[in-house]
Amino acid sequence: MKTQLLLLACLLGVACSVYGASESTRWHAGKEQVAQEAEEKDNEQQGKEQAPTLSVSGYGTFHSGFSSPNITYYNGENQSKWIKDSQKSTAKDSKDTSMPRMNAGLAGINLVANGRTKNDWIYGVTFEIDAMKGATGVDKMYLTFDQNNFGSIEVGNVKGPEAKMLCGGQQLAGGTCGPDGTMGCDIAMPVGVISPIYVVGYSNKATKISYYSPVIGGFQAGLAITPDTKLVGPSPKDRRVGDCSFGNDCGLFCKGDNDKQSPSGRNNIVVALSHTHAFANGFGTKFSVAYLMEDTKAVNTNCYVNDGAKAEFANRSIPLRNARSWFATSTLSFGDFKIAFGALFNGKSRLPKASAYKDNQTHILPGGFIASKHSNAGRCYNFGLQYILNDWTFATVYHNTNRKITKKQKTRSDIVSFYVDRVVCPGFKMFLEIDGVNAKSCDRACSLYNLSRAEKNAIMKQKTILIAIGAKVSF
Repeated sequence: MKTQLLLLACLLGVACSVYGASESTRWHAGKEQVAQEAEEKDNEQQGKEQAPTLSVSGYGTFHSGFSSPNITYYNGENQSKWIKDSQKSTAKDSKDTSMPRMNAGLAGINLVANGRTKNDWIYGVTFEIDAMKGATGVDKMYLTFDQNNFGSIEVGNVKGPEAKMLCGGQQLAGGTCGPDGTMGCDIAMPVGVISPIYVVGYSNKATKISYYSPVIGGFQAGLAITPDTKLVGPSPKDRRVGDCSFGNDCGLFCKGDNDKQSPSGRNNIVVALSHTHAFANGFGTKFSVAYLMEDTKAVNTNCYVNDGAKAEFANRSIPLRNARSWFATSTLSFGDFKIAFGALFNGKSRLPKASAYKDNQTHILPGGFIASKHSNAGRCYNFGLQYILNDWTFATVYHNTNRKITKKQKTRSDIVSFYVDRVVCPGFKMFLEIDGVNAKSCDRACSLYNLSRAEKNAIMKQKTILIAIGAKVSF
């Protein structure tokens, strides 16, 4: 029965995608043609003053998927017992996620208005309307100032160099983009497992100013300054209450029932450098490195306090370590073949300081933090392969994360993804994605989670295979 439902869902998803794509691509040229026309127009306009003109682009994905999770829950009442998925009636989160599902995935419309001054400065504004998660709204809004001999400046709600200058294995991903796509909507990771994509302190689209230098001898530098990672657009000066805090990951912190803050940073600075070189024999190389630093703000959170005579929950201000994270990525290419590597190191970014765990003779467990005095914020590695054959693209990407919780306990994950993409016609692509996830938490991480949450159903292990087939329309 499950197989029949899977086939039906996949066929319906592809049929809907093909119909929508055929109607859309009839009126729009392919990306290469659009880029060529834009370059020719740009050459014609050099030295001429030009008022801003509007251009529109966008994309939408739709896929049918199937997952078969094998989950082990943790029993917070007795740390020596685990609750298997087959007995999950005792857990509050007993939703069955093994059925086929149809997913309207990543989708957005970009509105770009660019103008030109007499000395060839290009200025403009970009709006990106994101339809992800069913909450359509302006996802990005930023101003750009660009000049060939100077570089470019971006000001507004936009991602910085720690996202734009990556060139590791994840950048070869296709389909729904695996861990950086809709995977988070399909499965729940075990407690304490960190993101394999971005460093801790990642500012995402918080309001910032970024500078990208011109490419000189293959080298390009990037710099971004984010005054406060909680501020997005017209946010209050110091928004202490809310569920939005960029750069944090559930692998480090989970908000308890009485928590009103998440870790965030001020004066978040990213410095990045990349180098690209193409050899005459078709061989090419690219590498990038980046370093992130910030002043991480203290958090007021509900803590477990034990002075030996009694134990109780009390609100405390927890001092945090400043974020200090960095990454290194590289790509080697030969013709239509690419191989890429990436490594991300978070150090002890945004974890409680040692002084947060003890006040005189009082022992404290900082609420919401999946950490101990010996914890780190984890590190990640990725490796990817890609081959392009005419209209077909084949790729595989491997992600590994590991994070120390105590001296002897750690969390980890292994994610392997396979992608097959085919360009049917300009602007229309079909894809197949298969993801294998094997992730594991530890006793200390699960007990800390259950201590800060009312529902005691922390996930200890997750083994899942996800299959997605669908299509993407770009214009």
